[in-house]
Amino acid sequence: MKTTVAVLIFAVLQILITSPALAKDLDKVVLQLRWDHQFQFAGYYCALWQGYYQEQGIDVEIRSAIKDNTILSAVDEVVSGRADFGIGAADILIARDKGKPLVVLASIFQHSAAAFFALPDTQLSSPADFTRLKVARQVDSLVDVEFQALLKAEGIDPASIKPYPHQPGLQHLLEGKVDVIPGYTISLPITAELNNISLKSLRPREYGIDFYGDSLFSTEPTIKNNLEMVERFVAATLKGWTYALNNVEEVAGKITRDLVRGAPQEKLHEFNLLQAKGVSQLIHYPEVRIGNINPDRWQKMHDFLTTIGMFHNALDIKKFIFNPISRRLEQEKKFEQRLFLILAAIVILAMLAFTWLFMLRKILARRTTELTRTQEELARQKNILSFLYNRTPVMHHSINNKGKLVYVSDYWLEVMGYERDEVIGTRSTDYLTEESRKYALAEVVPMFFQKGEVRNIRYQFVKKNGDIFDSLMNAVLVENNQIPSVSSLAAIIDVTDLRKAEKALLLSEERFTLAMNFVQDGLYDWNLETNEIYYSPSWKKMLGYEEHELPNDFSVWEKLTDPEDVQKSWLMLDDLLNHRREQFILEFKMRHKNGHWVDILSRAKVVFNEEGKGIRVVGTHIDISDRKRAEQELLQAKGRAEQYLQLAGVMFIGLDLDGKVFLANQKACEILECQLDEIIGIDWFSTFIPEQERKDTAVVFNQIISGSPVNEKYYENHVISKNGARKLIAWNNTLLTDDNGAITGALSSGSDITELHTTLTELAQQRQILNLLIDSMPVLITFYDPQAQSFRVNEEFHKVVGWSNEDLPHIDLLAECYPNPEDRAKAQEYMASGSTGWQEFTITTRYGHTIDSNWSNVLLEDGTQVYIGIDITQKKNTEEILRQGLKMEALGTLAGGIAHDFNNLLTAILGFSRLLKERVEPGSENEEDINEIITAGNRAAGLVSQILAYCRKKELHRASINLDLAIRECLKLLRATIPTTINIDFQSSADGKNVLADRTQINQLLMNLCTNAAHALEHHGDTITIRLAAIAITRYDRLSPPSLAPGNYLLLSISDNGCGIRPEHLERIFDPYFTTKDIDKGSGMGLAVVSGIVKAHHGEITVTSELGRGTTISIYLPEHERAPEDPIAVPQNLPGGQERILVVDDEPQLTSLISRSLSNRGYVVTTCSDSVEALVLYREDPYAFDLILTDQTMPNLSGDMLTRNILEINPSARVILYSGYSSSIDSDSASDTGASAYLAKPFTTEELIATIRKALESRGVAE
Repeated sequence: MKTTVAVLIFAVLQILITSPALAKDLDKVVLQLRWDHQFQFAGYYCALWQGYYQEQGIDVEIRSAIKDNTILSAVDEVVSGRADFGIGAADILIARDKGKPLVVLASIFQHSAAAFFALPDTQLSSPADFTRLKVARQVDSLVDVEFQALLKAEGIDPASIKPYPHQPGLQHLLEGKVDVIPGYTISLPITAELNNISLKSLRPREYGIDFYGDSLFSTEPTIKNNLEMVERFVAATLKGWTYALNNVEEVAGKITRDLVRGAPQEKLHEFNLLQAKGVSQLIHYPEVRIGNINPDRWQKMHDFLTTIGMFHNALDIKKFIFNPISRRLEQEKKFEQRLFLILAAIVILAMLAFTWLFMLRKILARRTTELTRTQEELARQKNILSFLYNRTPVMHHSINNKGKLVYVSDYWLEVMGYERDEVIGTRSTDYLTEESRKYALAEVVPMFFQKGEVRNIRYQFVKKNGDIFDSLMNAVLVENNQIPSVSSLAAIIDVTDLRKAEKALLLSEERFTLAMNFVQDGLYDWNLETNEIYYSPSWKKMLGYEEHELPNDFSVWEKLTDPEDVQKSWLMLDDLLNHRREQFILEFKMRHKNGHWVDILSRAKVVFNEEGKGIRVVGTHIDISDRKRAEQELLQAKGRAEQYLQLAGVMFIGLDLDGKVFLANQKACEILECQLDEIIGIDWFSTFIPEQERKDTAVVFNQIISGSPVNEKYYENHVISKNGARKLIAWNNTLLTDDNGAITGALSSGSDITELHTTLTELAQQRQILNLLIDSMPVLITFYDPQAQSFRVNEEFHKVVGWSNEDLPHIDLLAECYPNPEDRAKAQEYMASGSTGWQEFTITTRYGHTIDSNWSNVLLEDGTQVYIGIDITQKKNTEEILRQGLKMEALGTLAGGIAHDFNNLLTAILGFSRLLKERVEPGSENEEDINEIITAGNRAAGLVSQILAYCRKKELHRASINLDLAIRECLKLLRATIPTTINIDFQSSADGKNVLADRTQINQLLMNLCTNAAHALEHHGDTITIRLAAIAITRYDRLSPPSLAPGNYLLLSISDNGCGIRPEHLERIFDPYFTTKDIDKGSGMGLAVVSGIVKAHHGEITVTSELGRGTTISIYLPEHERAPEDPIAVPQNLPGGQERILVVDDEPQLTSLISRSLSNRGYVVTTCSDSVEALVLYREDPYAFDLILTDQTMPNLSGDMLTRNILEINPSARVILYSGYSSSIDSDSASDTGASAYLAKPFTTEELIATIRKALESRGVAE
């Protein structure tokens, strides 16, 4: 019967609850996805879009797992209560084992999508292959859990598989950093397919590890409190999945269009369509009912994870898997039990009511007695409060319901300067400034009547004499006639001094902010006490990041900085903190967002407190964003200013004649961190006054209570709280007397000014930091007062311009920097304009030279002008050098590119011409024609040699040579080629000085320059002057080319007194093929070749010219200390031989030429036009050839690689490499390959035979 009644009552309640008349608002719930918006979660979107959730009375918010570049855990979100439902898999079991009350509602994916992927050529066919491959792992992640279960099932220890770093995406796999990467079949292979990348996979499911995939879950409390709602949510979800799987294209399109992803995905629509196929396979729709749960499979998953040591607790499968029927029966049983308890409680309450009435009469009698005592205590408290109201140094006033003053304290009258009868009945707002009065009536009064109180209201009061002071007011509304004729009480504190300190701090920070706005360095500010650090936006921007992409965290610097440099930084910082060095200046590298390294110059200073302990590190990197940093600094300053306002709290302490505390208010308890009973009756001085101040404070107190004429109005000393905190208190003191005027004690009101004192200390530190930053900045900074007089320069200005702060009182800085009146007027006009734009000026330094600079200025509120300049002298010089260098490099690259083909052609032309010459009759016309061909070919070879010299790509045979002697030898040849009407004057002061140079190229340089000079003298002038001198270049030398490093040089100058060069031609004279001569008088390559030779010898060339007066070309070559080397004679007319030679060249003409030339001299020659075939031929019989002759540039296998392969087969083999031109081979690098010799095309048959004989004889082959 009891059960029947309970069921009926429960049914009635259910009807009432679900009745339309009692229908409530939609249930609001949050569903947390396990990844970003995509077709993987299509069923949930469809349940929302199709209104299935709303039909069930549920308002659902679906959240992506990507938020602010982080991935949210669905398990964590549901457990924390931030979400009601989530999507998970094995992580649900993991959380359940850790005691989290999670419950699976529906298993949407009947199989896990986890898999392991590799490139097609990777040997991955079974789990055993993992043991020899580089596997990317994130240990204990969802995929890795299945990975470990798979390994255990196959008898493999998971610890034996080394975890390589796992990076999302395919990049690590494609780069070969790993062989196998984990992922999901519904995402990773789809991305690969969209990018035309083939993958192979291995799935745990194929080896019996068949875990559930995406499953809907919630918590036991949610189900217990909202069972019906959970059922409705599951039903709507499953209906949504049915719709999604039956309308794939429509749903995929809507997901692509309407849902915003947190993580980018290329080709999103194609991705969603392909993912839909994989999702359908995992759900097994329609073969398996959507959401089907098999408890045995979940239990098996739990057993697998227990086997690998991940779980330690048993799984209650009935509680873990959602069963609405059993849970509803459980709720009905609990309802029946509660109903019985309610009926029993009613009976018990009835019995208690009778007992209570009996006891009430006794309680009333006792309360009457207590009320009498309370009234007496209230009367005493009233007298004390009246005393406090009038005698404490806080302005108190009371207002009636008409807004009129009814009471004011004595201190109020004392501060304001009025008599009591002058203010009673007036309005409190009558004593405010006009601005404060408007603020009070418009904002404060409405807020006061709404909330019943206001706190820390800023007003400005006007005294009777007209003085204005800043104040903070607290007021409370008195209701229900708690105090007759009073509707509100207010307490007012004068905070004028605090406001002045705050304004001074804001002004200092404004100056600091404005100064930093014009500096392009990155700034960081590290608080060593809190370990908080601030990076300016420009600090981040110089590394390629936006401000939100990098957190203000010290680990960011450590992660982005080169590890070796991190160690150096720590060592230097340790020296700085321990006073072993004065400043931090260090160069190091930081990783840019794009992957390259950025060189950073870091300068830093440490701020020390009074004990010498470092409390703050402030420093700069290059190019900070002043505006961002200033905004951050301003926000911090405002925050600190708001904290300073809390100084308005006042504590009250009453001391008797023995120094014992008899009165303390709540504020005193807060400051002293005590309960009231821990203060009353305690000796004030021995308990709360520091020992160092105890004696002096007691003396002042004794003077006060003895009536001595001392300053009893104001006194400062420290107090110690119960927890040992020292706090500085500003006291206002007054004497207490009895009715006869006898002193009975002292009453003191104290304000905690610890933070104010700290603020003033911080203000001094801010000024110190500002000065440190200004002097550490690598820019020029000057300060001018409102009268345009300079009063401050920074260290960089002193270092670059020369004038220091000590010089400023004695000089006119503008006149010194701009000695030209016109330049000075221009600078003064810019200063007067107040423009903040950058403008370029040329200023004169204290040392007499000028520098180019960019300047900007800012005007501060007090009239101070701050000028910030950047020295751009070196930048402008470098830009000009770079512009010329890029032009020359482009032309050189073009010239070098054709040299190889030219040399191949010339080798064939000259070689076959010589072979032909051997077969014609000496002295015949044919021989003359062939000689003309050879002459033209040699001239062409010389032109190619000039091209390679110009672009620095011809091999140089450098040696230490006496430049004086080399010039004199060359002049002998020059004298024979230059007309006798031209005088050559050689003057040298560098006899015995050497340079490291190629003698042939030095001769070519002199020939070209002197020939050009002779051409300039054809119609004007008669002398070529050659001068050679030894010079030393210093870093301060502004006359020499800026590209030259300091050191010793030989200066070679060639001058003529000829026609000169037009100014418009000067910039192009070193360009290849540029000439103003007739076609038959020059190719335009002469000066281009000279420039290439000079650059190849690490020198510099300059030219000055004046029309009608002549031209001077100056060449700077580094001096070399070694003595000149004697040239080695090359033997001529070497005989032939009978050795077996393999010739390898992809040019048939050259193989034919070389074969015939060598065969004519007795050699046995085998030719091969394919280097790979040649290697096969040699490998078949390595001893069939005495020497291999191979070209360098060939397809498939280059000459140097062929050489290395041959030497691996036969280390004693002799190989000669030759090349028309190759950027990868020369005589030095050919030797590195193991080649016996190197020849440069075009070469003669004699040179070839000599090289062959030398290579063969070096191993004793020749007879």
